[in-house]
Amino acid sequence: MLRVIRWPTLVGMVVIASIVLAACAPAATPAPTSPAPTEAPPTEMPTSAPTATVPTTGGQGGVPMLQVADNATLGKILTDDKGGTLYAFKTDQPGQSMCTGTCAQNWPPLTVAQGAQPQASADVTGKLNVIQRSDGSSQVTINDMPLYYFKNDAQPGDTKGQGVGNNWYVISPAGEMITTTVTVTNTTP
Repeated sequence: MLRVIRWPTLVGMVVIASIVLAACAPAATPAPTSPAPTEAPPTEMPTSAPTATVPTTGGQGGVPMLQVADNATLGKILTDDKGGTLYAFKTDQPGQSMCTGTCAQNWPPLTVAQGAQPQASADVTGKLNVIQRSDGSSQVTINDMPLYYFKNDAQPGDTKGQGVGNNWYVISPAGEMITTTVTVTNTTP
């Protein structure tokens, strides 16, 4: 026997089914919103040390990316355009970086965008070039020595990496390692 369902009953069943389905469905979460930036990012060297993910990739506003700074103890040394000291690793082979993995986290390489060539101020007399690292990035070299930062150098002009492990040294404008080490005298009794 065929049973006829009346219109009000059918509408009631649809309403009840909709309520049940809505109760079982997961609640919609509003999309997170982020506040609009209130100021432009700083253009000066950050107070934290450079990292492997934030190396200098070129000069700002026509300023060459490699500069020369005067250091009271070490003389004229190579820096980036923000004053970050650059180092060479004694273990590197000409045109080849031996510093990868954890080493590159502690000593972030100076890189440029793919296909870019580094620019230097006129007082940098060493020959600049670029090599390809094992991760595919382009690392700047001077006289075939790959260049790096030291993660503990927090301020422009810091040279905390000088002589570390008798392997890491700042670079002269001519592209040579300055192997002079800084002697720190303990002033506490």
